[in-house]
Amino acid sequence: MTTSRRWWLAVLLGWAATVGAQTPTSTPTQPKVFPWAVAEFDGEGDWASRLPLLLVRSWGTLPDHQLTDEEKATLRKRFLDSTLRSLDQQSSQLSLALDKKRLLGALPATEPAATAKALEALAAKVADARAGKVTGVDPPKSLAFKAVWATGRDLLPWAAADGPTLADLAQAFYTVTGSFRSVGGYLSVQVRLFSNLENRYLSHWEGRFAPDEAGDKMAEAADELRKSLLGRPWAGLSVTSTSTGAQVKVGEAWHLLPWSSDDLEPGSLELVFQQPGRADETKTVTLLENQRVLLPSDPAPEADKLVLETEPPGVSLYLDSRYLGPSPQTVDRPLTVARVRAQAPGWETLAWEVGPTTVSPSHHTLSPPRVVRSVSQTKDDFYFSLAAFSFSLTTTAFLSAWQSEQVDLVNAYTLAGDQVGYDKAYSRYQWISTGYGATVVLTTGLAIWMIFFTLQDYLNAAQASLP
Repeated sequence: MTTSRRWWLAVLLGWAATVGAQTPTSTPTQPKVFPWAVAEFDGEGDWASRLPLLLVRSWGTLPDHQLTDEEKATLRKRFLDSTLRSLDQQSSQLSLALDKKRLLGALPATEPAATAKALEALAAKVADARAGKVTGVDPPKSLAFKAVWATGRDLLPWAAADGPTLADLAQAFYTVTGSFRSVGGYLSVQVRLFSNLENRYLSHWEGRFAPDEAGDKMAEAADELRKSLLGRPWAGLSVTSTSTGAQVKVGEAWHLLPWSSDDLEPGSLELVFQQPGRADETKTVTLLENQRVLLPSDPAPEADKLVLETEPPGVSLYLDSRYLGPSPQTVDRPLTVARVRAQAPGWETLAWEVGPTTVSPSHHTLSPPRVVRSVSQTKDDFYFSLAAFSFSLTTTAFLSAWQSEQVDLVNAYTLAGDQVGYDKAYSRYQWISTGYGATVVLTTGLAIWMIFFTLQDYLNAAQASLP
């Protein structure tokens, strides 16, 4: 290598070493507070600054924030990344310093062995960091909040910006952004809370109100945001499986099993399970607030047997309308609730439910025997009662017409002054009226008897004869 090239290489290494020496290599630490910032709302007029100040006017003494598992994992990853970056910078500085010494003159007697030993020590620390074997990796359980403001704008919002941009400008973990517009003398406002830790919006609030309601509405919005800011309600889910390759779909993402998370929203959650050699299975689980639900996803064991017995034996058994045969019968235990029916001529039909938890044998006793009339007998009785009702109804109608005729005759004899004719007509009218009243009562009784007795017996017999 020529002298000029060596000289230029020495200059470059010296410059690199100088830059590396100026690069901060301070030991990373977990945050002591959670800085947060609020932006001016996106809109025109003095409401751009007034609304944010109304929103956070009572946030000066926010209580400590309880970290979620997702936030702890993010902080732990940041700490490990910062540790690896710091160790890499130290290793680069040692290497550059050694190269500079080689180019500028004779190496001291302790070099390069001392540098190699230091580099080995740094490599061991890097390995420990990658394995998580470093102190201070676990973040605290809670952190206090600290408001941050733009330079020269003490206790005033930042210039309007979206959540991620504002977080970068203010170096904040949480940011509050929003927009508003005036519609017909009303304010239409949107507010959002952004987490730079999870890189997503945690809460959203919208409202439309008159200007004199701004204070109350901003307090309402503040309460919604504070719920997320101070420690959101969480729900945990742990899914286990002994099947190789099994996975679960939560939302739009698939996860290999076993899988767990404590950063879910409480409430109903639909899961899709996928196991090799089996069809996809969908389940709905209810997640409880601040609790973890354990859910095994392994397939249910093979269905065992269930014995169905009756007293007396030999009666016909049906399972959900499927004929099984005479009792007793042994069937596969149903995976859901099923209905068993036992029936025999001359006995009361008996029905009961069986399911996955039914104790075997499932023994039931039929009611004592009773005389069960045949369908043909009950049908004949119904037709007889229908004929009697029809005859009685016809007689009633005839007597009603005859009674009207006698009333006309009585009136005619009265107008003619015929006393003999009047007496005969009136006598017949009385007898016909009595008969008419009797037939009305008889017809009503026959109708009740036909509908509520013979017809009901006929229907019951017909139903009992069905398989």
